[in-house]
Amino acid sequence: MTSQLTVWDVTYDLLRELGLTTMFGNPGSTEQTFLKNFPGDFSYILGLQEASVLAMADGFAQSTGKPALVNLHTAPGLGNGMGAIFNAQANKSPVVVTAGQQYRSLMTLQANLQSSTAINSTYVQGSGAMTSGAVTPDFTRTINVYDSQGGTQPLQVSYLKTGANTWSYEVSYQGAAGNITGNNPIAQGSMSFNSDGTLANADNSSATPTGSVAITIPWSASSGLAAQTVSLNMGTVGQSDGVTQYDSASTLTSSNVDGALFGSVSGVSIDSNGYVTANFTNGLSQKIYKLPIATFANEDGLAAVSGNAYAQSATSGGAIVGEADTGAAGTVQSGSLESSTVDLATEFTNLITTQRAYEASTRIITTASDMLDQLLQMSH
Repeated sequence: MTSQLTVWDVTYDLLRELGLTTMFGNPGSTEQTFLKNFPGDFSYILGLQEASVLAMADGFAQSTGKPALVNLHTAPGLGNGMGAIFNAQANKSPVVVTAGQQYRSLMTLQANLQSSTAINSTYVQGSGAMTSGAVTPDFTRTINVYDSQGGTQPLQVSYLKTGANTWSYEVSYQGAAGNITGNNPIAQGSMSFNSDGTLANADNSSATPTGSVAITIPWSASSGLAAQTVSLNMGTVGQSDGVTQYDSASTLTSSNVDGALFGSVSGVSIDSNGYVTANFTNGLSQKIYKLPIATFANEDGLAAVSGNAYAQSATSGGAIVGEADTGAAGTVQSGSLESSTVDLATEFTNLITTQRAYEASTRIITTASDMLDQLLQMSH
């Protein structure tokens, strides 16, 4: 029986075929699935910042003549590397750049479930009794997640103690019933804790202890929403950084959900390092570009052109493109006006010429007025 190929398999096979077996990057959570079980015939060069990662890939491509693959972390990472991408383009380096956007469906909980809660021995796992109201949960909270169109969608998470250090949970959708197919709950399972109250396993159906469970929201066709799977992160196995079981009142300490309400661009700002940041109406901001700064070996050799601008010339040397405040490049002065670069002597000469012309015109008008007065007097 032939095993079915996954997207992961096909992607790495394509990269091999194209000779892209040397990868440069500074990965984040977005790239975890892609880099899991990284092939042994590939090389991954780790960098701490996008610009340096691209610079290494640029140098590798130039020195070896082979293409280099650069994996940047999300859109801000791409913005951080724009200056170096411009350099690679100018150098005609065979560099392929990928940037994965942040996975919006991640819900992280920090909560405590009281260890002295009485055990419910009548609950049947998988019955959905908490959602239906047949069984009252020991603890429940509603948390909003964000859909593919930037809207908020309420998910209710309910917990019930069903054994020593064991809790069952149900996740139900609390929005309009027509938005989903099938019935609530949309997910249910059981979790367990260690004797010290730390998380043992967030999914007891998994032989390998895990701190998270996948929740698929079955959006209906009428909702117009893209398929969505939410990763409910309840902490690290063996740690107390998520859901715990201590003998204090059950409470939700904090919840963090990737994504945001839909927002439109309300403006842009530029900092001294040349980063162009888009500001959105939902309160978020994101770096979208980095201005490249060009320096020349002989700045005085630049050729003046119209509009108070200068162009490269034979005496100025070629443009050296880099980042702001690095090497010979200065900083970016955002929101400032450039000092005047006009020729003051020429402007004063033009001013005097205009003034003389005005004076001559006024004298002509005075002479004409005097002649008219004399004519009127002679008529009398």
